[in-house]
Amino acid sequence: MPTVMMSHTSRIERQTADPRQRILIVDDEPVNLTILGNLFGARYDILVALDGKNGLKIAFSQSPPDIILLDIMMPEMDGYEVCRILQSNGKTKDIPVIFVTALSSTDNETEGLALGAVDYISKPYSNAIVKARVETHLYLKEQRDMLLRQQQELERSERHNRMILETASEGIFGIDVKNSITFMNPAALKMLGCKEEDVLGKNSCSIMHHTKSDGCKRTSAECLACQTIYTGKSLEANHDLYWRQDNTSFSVTFSAAPAFENGIIVGAVIVFRDITRRQQLERELYRVDKVEAFQVLAGGIAHDLNNLLMTIIGTLDLTLWDRKNDRELKAGLQPCKEAAMMATDLAAKFLIIAKSGKFLTEIIDIQTVVSQVTEAFRTDQHIDYTVDIPNDIWPLTADGVQFL
Repeated sequence: MPTVMMSHTSRIERQTADPRQRILIVDDEPVNLTILGNLFGARYDILVALDGKNGLKIAFSQSPPDIILLDIMMPEMDGYEVCRILQSNGKTKDIPVIFVTALSSTDNETEGLALGAVDYISKPYSNAIVKARVETHLYLKEQRDMLLRQQQELERSERHNRMILETASEGIFGIDVKNSITFMNPAALKMLGCKEEDVLGKNSCSIMHHTKSDGCKRTSAECLACQTIYTGKSLEANHDLYWRQDNTSFSVTFSAAPAFENGIIVGAVIVFRDITRRQQLERELYRVDKVEAFQVLAGGIAHDLNNLLMTIIGTLDLTLWDRKNDRELKAGLQPCKEAAMMATDLAAKFLIIAKSGKFLTEIIDIQTVVSQVTEAFRTDQHIDYTVDIPNDIWPLTADGVQFL
């Protein structure tokens, strides 16, 4: 028997029931289908079937009904069997079934309700009573469906939040109004070196935020996470200290945001990050900047010093050349030239520091170097020294300026 869909709709009722709920009526008497269809067709979409087999096809279709009005006495497959099949399938077990039948004994009603039907209406019936019962069960189903959707959405949201907590690289934990830890994600547990059972229900200040960098104890009034609960405002710390379970500390930056429930603060959520590595890089960068600044300064000094020395050495060379026969003058100016040449070597060292000079290697005689160094000792009457250099000592290859 083909399935018939009866749809009697008014413009006003469609506005109040959109999308319209669907009622499936299964009865082998066409007159009963017509009576019930006319009773509900103004507000609902009506699906009909003249036997249990076609009724099941509609129930298992892609657009199942919201409620089923089911006769018991039908050929081939009675209403009890149809109800039993519907209740045994996960797709249809939540569709409310109301038996509408001429069987009026208590045993028949008991059996029908035991199979999972939500109601039992005996013929002849009052249209008002049938309508009231059907609409009540449709309303209850609508509420159950809404609660189910809300529960599914809540579970989806919880799974999403759990995934964020479990995969986040930042440490995340929550506290209640007493500053007791309510949850902590894996990243936070790893950074603090503890297990979840070690921290849940414990005061966060006593767990990892108890001591300042100078060793002084931190009070709750000094804890930004606590202040967030007191003030209801989000707060941030760019540099703070957390303590691990092994009593070692690490630098963190964290933010604390209040958690509300029905407009009332119930705690706070804290997100923190270990900045130890970042601080190490900052210190290294600062050191490099200082070295580079010194190198620039050394290069500038060497450049200016070389300019002055070129004038001094050039003048001395011209004077010594012009008065090359004046032994007394030569004896007096030669030490000046040697000192100027030593100053040139010093400027070369500055250039090496500034990375703008070059290393010039040469064969250096150790005996000559020692003689030059000890030459200055002769002018100091308070220094006694002895030089003992083996005759077979090997020569050295090095930058003469840097070596001296």
